[in-house]
Amino acid sequence: LTINRRFGTTGDIRVYYSTAISLSNAATPRQDYTLVQSAYVDFTSGVTTRMIEIQVLQDSIPEADERFDVQLVTAELLSSPQPGMPTPTIESGAASNSEITISENDDAKGIFSFVSSQLMVPEPASSFLYVQRRAGLFGTVSVSYTVTLATAGFNDLSSLSE
Repeated sequence: LTINRRFGTTGDIRVYYSTAISLSNAATPRQDYTLVQSAYVDFTSGVTTRMIEIQVLQDSIPEADERFDVQLVTAELLSSPQPGMPTPTIESGAASNSEITISENDDAKGIFSFVSSQLMVPEPASSFLYVQRRAGLFGTVSVSYTVTLATAGFNDLSSLSE
């Protein structure tokens, strides 16, 4: 994330930031991202941009999009060449908060496969070829399939859905 210093660049300042739980589709601290309760970044005189890194953690849990916030908490003047400089301030509102979205991953909608790779059916008989959904269970999904003929003809087959 980028933090910008505006409206003056004289003096060394320290900006404190933290992570926070989002109000919608909240990611879990320590499971989905590194919890930052209080950290800071320093701007030396003349520097207008600094980068901070919040680590997103890898897990094997299928999840939809999740969110967390990074908040600028406060700023302090560390040193100044001019006596009597005012205390730096953090802009209020949206400028002091950034919502981070962790994209859906780990096949949140699932991984699909046939339960069996072969099926033998005597004529005339019916049988089902089952599809298995593993991992993610988010949402309703549909699975498309194609029939490829080997020795059977289309007259030997019929399609049923369950």
